[in-house]
Order: sequence, then structure tokens, then C-alpha cells
Amino acid sequence: MKIALSNITVDYGAKAILENLSLEIPEGKLLSVLGTSGAGKTTLLRLISGLNLPLHGKVFFDDKDVTHLPAEKRNVGYVFQRPMLFPHMNLAENIRFGMEIQKWPADMIRKRLAYLFQILQLEGLEDRMPSEISGGQQQRAAIARALATEPPVLLMDEPFSSLDPQLRLEMGSLIRSIQKQLGITIIFVTHDRAESMALSHQIALLLDGRIAQVASPADLFYRPASRQIARYMGECNFIHGQIRNEQFCCRLGCFPASGQADGDAQWLIRPHQIVLHARDTSSESKDEQLVFLVEDCRISGKEAWYRLAGYDTLLQVETFSDDYYMAGSEVRVSLPCDRMYLMRDEKSKKELL
Repeated sequence: MKIALSNITVDYGAKAILENLSLEIPEGKLLSVLGTSGAGKTTLLRLISGLNLPLHGKVFFDDKDVTHLPAEKRNVGYVFQRPMLFPHMNLAENIRFGMEIQKWPADMIRKRLAYLFQILQLEGLEDRMPSEISGGQQQRAAIARALATEPPVLLMDEPFSSLDPQLRLEMGSLIRSIQKQLGITIIFVTHDRAESMALSHQIALLLDGRIAQVASPADLFYRPASRQIARYMGECNFIHGQIRNEQFCCRLGCFPASGQADGDAQWLIRPHQIVLHARDTSSESKDEQLVFLVEDCRISGKEAWYRLAGYDTLLQVETFSDDYYMAGSEVRVSLPCDRMYLMRDEKSKKELL
């Protein structure tokens, strides 16, 4: 099912939670809604499910206006932060509850239960009570219950936030597998950038009650629409310069910028894209090298982080820690000219003044 939100505004008292928000979610894709706590992520899910109504705007399912359709008639699965299983029912009873409410035939319920227990790796736990299984198993049971009535859309509100990191990875892989197998539309709310990058076909970044950008994980990370988005997605370097005659010229030199119109620009470089080398003191002249001073360095597991200074420029660099350069040493720097991404955001230009 394709979902569209059109010019949605939601407020709580005098405060607008979502403001003139529009978003299209393609059928059969997994879209993450990424944002900080309080950004309006849960409110967006509640609008789609029918638990909240907008002050302004409309909600569409496959081009049908469902803005005022009651939640119980939308056939949308919803997985909350906590499993919220019925404590007095065993897992089989919890999962078949929705099918019984909809008066499914007994043989269909039996087949659906067997299928859900298999794909969610719950086989053998049918008679267990929620209190008798782990947190990860409880959340898988909650997902099975949400999928029981074959909804075309599954909404997930930070369902793995209480799980440990390794279990979160395993649950993420399971959700991707289920989405691929069932072909349903999944909208997954999270504040975890790494989780959204790993799970999603697309990410909708929600900032200040508005959708800042909708893009693939790679595009959102490497080709953000603004400096604010670039910073939100992780550590970054901005090198200010000018484009003249298809050359980007800055304090570090001039670099090819084919097809780019003249004007001010900023080159976005992620720390891991910069390559470090030991300084070459042989016949190559210093003028042909970008030589930086290592001001600071730290090792974090397999990564090494550096702060480099040179040419009135500071760079953050991330490399593997098996090649390590001490603070106070000089290193050569190679920049990813073949992956140059130049930004022309008007607001970001003012920030540089």
C-alpha cells in the first residue's frame, strides 16, 4: 500500500508538532523516519494509524482519503516501543487475538499462527506466557501479533530501543527479511542514525516538525541537502571555496568541478573519505603535497581519529588504527576528488561569514 501525507499540521496547545508536512511512502518499501526525541516521529505514526487526527491536511492510502477513517478500519499493524502483550494470555493466544476479533475461520488461524511462529523464530514458545520469555522474544511476539491479520502496512515505533546492541542488529536483520518476504510497506521510527542506515530503502529525516529530506541512506549521508542535515548524519568537514571555470579553488588548491556553475560553494568530505600517508621527503617537492600537522589523535577500537591542521584549515579524519600517526607528526593528505560533493546552501554560506 502506498501512503501519502499532504500538508499535515498537528499542534498540542500553542505548539506545532508537525507543520505543513508532506510525505509519500512507496508501496512495498521500508522507510525509516529519523529524528531526535520530540521531533514528531510518533505523532506521524499515530496519524497514519488513525489514533490522531491532523489539525490541517490529509492522509491517503492508495490515493483514497482516509483522514477521518477510524483506526480499527485501516488494517494497519502497529508495534510500540514496549511489546504490550496481554500478560494473562500465552503467546499463541496473544497473536491470534486479532484474527479471532475479525472472525477468521479456525483452520486459517491455525495456518497463520504456524507461519508467523516460523518466520519470527518463535517456534516452541506457543504456550509460554509473556513473563516467561526474553525481551527480544516478547518484541518478536508483538511483531507477529501486528502482522497476524495480514495488514499491508506495518508501523514500528522505536521497537528495539530497550534491547542490547547485538540483539538490535539481529532484530534489524529479521525485519529486513520479513519485509522482503512479505512485500509489505514498513514505516520504522528511530532516533538511531546507524539503525536507519542499515534497515531502510529510504530515510525521511524529520527536523523541527518538517521533513528536511527524503533520500536513500547513501544519498542522505553523502549528498545531504543542507549543512544541518550533513551534521546530523555524522562528523563532517566543510572546505569553503569558489567555483571558477569548472574548477573548485580553495586554500588546499584547485580541483576539477566539471559541470558546476561558477559561485561560492562548500566541499563536504566525511572523515573516513580522507586518506593519510606518511610524509614523502624524497624528490617530490613539498608544494606538490598536502602536508598537515597531527594536532590530536585517539584510538577507538579499530578506528583512529585525528585532528589535522594546515593551510589555515582543520580536518577531522578517520582511518583504521593499524596505521597510526602520533600527535606532532606530519602526514600527507589525499582528498577524494572523484567523489567531490559541493554544496550551495544559502544558509550555510551565511554561517561561514
